[in-house]
Amino acid sequence: YQLIMNPSDDVPENFEALRKDPQFTGLLAFTESFVSTGKVKLPDGFEYIHLAFLMWFVAHGASMAQITMLRNCPQEFDAISEKVFLMLATLLNLDTEKSINLEK
Repeated sequence: YQLIMNPSDDVPENFEALRKDPQFTGLLAFTESFVSTGKVKLPDGFEYIHLAFLMWFVAHGASMAQITMLRNCPQEFDAISEKVFLMLATLLNLDTEKSINLEK
């Protein structure tokens, strides 16, 4: 949540500072573990940091859509976002049977 909703006056000064920011390091560690253990197969030329940004961008976009344009249709939002996250997992060759539990 803090990574997505961080106030604009309290941001890292540069990219290297972002990589060390406690609000970002957890996401980096998470994606690094997925890649290093083989749970996610990235396309050639991509690294775990790219996956971290992809996850951040998708989560931020979904969060903003949910509280703005789609705030009046929560059931539809839940259904479409579940499919989108499953599609993303499929694109990343993530074994959803073992790694993701979408049970409510």
